[in-house]
Amino acid sequence: MELTLGSALRVNAARYPNKVAIICGDRKITYREFNERVNRLANGLLGMGLKKGDKVSILLYNCPEYLEAYFALAKAGLVGVPVNYRLVPEDVKRIAIHSDSTAMIVGNELLGMIEDLKPQLPYGEGRYITVGDVKSGFQKYENLLEKASSREPSVDVKETDLCNIMYTSGTTGDPKGVMGSHRRWALMFFCSAAEWKYSARDHNLVAGPLYSAYCHGPLANIYFGATQTLMRTFDPEETLRLADRDKVSNIFLAPTMYTLILAIPQKTRESYDVSSVKRLFSGMAPLLTQTKLEALEYFKEAELYEVYSSTEMGIVTTLKPEDQLRKTRCVGPPVLPVEVRLFDDEGREVPRGEVGELYALSPLTMEGYYKDPEKTRQAFRGNWVTSGDLARMDEEGYYYIVDRKKDMIISGGLNIYPIEIDEIIAQHPKVLEVATIGVPDKKWGETCMAVVVAKPGAECTEKEIIDYCEGKLARYKIPRSVEFVSELPKNASGKILKKELRKRYWEDQEAQI
Repeated sequence: MELTLGSALRVNAARYPNKVAIICGDRKITYREFNERVNRLANGLLGMGLKKGDKVSILLYNCPEYLEAYFALAKAGLVGVPVNYRLVPEDVKRIAIHSDSTAMIVGNELLGMIEDLKPQLPYGEGRYITVGDVKSGFQKYENLLEKASSREPSVDVKETDLCNIMYTSGTTGDPKGVMGSHRRWALMFFCSAAEWKYSARDHNLVAGPLYSAYCHGPLANIYFGATQTLMRTFDPEETLRLADRDKVSNIFLAPTMYTLILAIPQKTRESYDVSSVKRLFSGMAPLLTQTKLEALEYFKEAELYEVYSSTEMGIVTTLKPEDQLRKTRCVGPPVLPVEVRLFDDEGREVPRGEVGELYALSPLTMEGYYKDPEKTRQAFRGNWVTSGDLARMDEEGYYYIVDRKKDMIISGGLNIYPIEIDEIIAQHPKVLEVATIGVPDKKWGETCMAVVVAKPGAECTEKEIIDYCEGKLARYKIPRSVEFVSELPKNASGKILKKELRKRYWEDQEAQI
């Protein structure tokens, strides 16, 4: 049997027909019901004239239909193109055109944007399938399912076939289309089972957006026959309420999400029973030590796994529970079957303890960027793949992500890694969130600025922050300035968009210096 998304769902529908696969709001869907709906969608899309290899865009908030789309496209041999619903219309159009999509599954809340774009989009009439209420010129999702067969689609899907094109979050530049095969996804799921103990016994809470790397969790859950509670969008207190209501065992959150949960007043947090949570996962960005300690204090029964991964490289390393308190700002050793190397700009492997750009070699890496051979070439050194992160390795073979290569600050010829500064400032009792960036400076080229979100009700000054860094950081790393903001710009995965913070200072560099 081929290692495909569709084959795994077919098997689990036979193994666990009456087991609940998805809970969303008041809806509960069993594996048998889920598989039948997936088959109907797959056959409905094929009946519209779509053929194996065609691309289909998905523009939805989290909902069961999103997961149905992932698996239906996989069974039909079609290629899914998840689209970030937070993008501006021009970016949605660009992805639709660049990906060569021929149809779109869209939520009714997003129809306004699509209706305005319709004359510029590549989809023909009848190729817009709407979840929820429809407008003229759109086809209703449920009507398509009602008319289609619930039998397994008769499409010969190979594990080497393209499964989806995941557009990167664009934290350092324009999004790029990362190609992934069915085999790549299946191997990542098996890696999850080996490293994180994923199994059919789990009940997972899905808080992140399904168009991003968060989709790995819910797809793996279904691959292994687990149950999952699906949140439409992330909400800190709702996360705790659902963890209590459904007695979930696993939660995967970005560091920012942990920060927001821990910012809930303690009395409110303590009103929820989260003792069922046995495993916490953190990824997408570095988890600061203070946040980690507070999260483990609140989720008292849980073990913590920190995951380093990227859209391009897949899963790379994991810091397991037994190492959490003995390794600071560490992402752990490579997972099986991944090899990791650190290279300098000339392609030479750096000595142990020194900083280099992290590359991975494994069957979990991408097939390349869609229709972008030049960026694909830049991402590879032979068969080794990078996403542009800088790291160092310690004497035990554990890795530490120093920062994004493009986020590194060079001041007076010295390399400064902002995450080191963020780690210190985040421990200030009045600081909720912080992001350190480089800003233009006539003398030094650039200097450090800390952009800070204070805790609710806290009054904090620039001098307090700078004084707090004294003795904790080398003098040249201490921010020369501090700006206070109400919130930091983030993508829906919870990554802080430092390029957005830098933009106002660097768009007209001459005016700034």
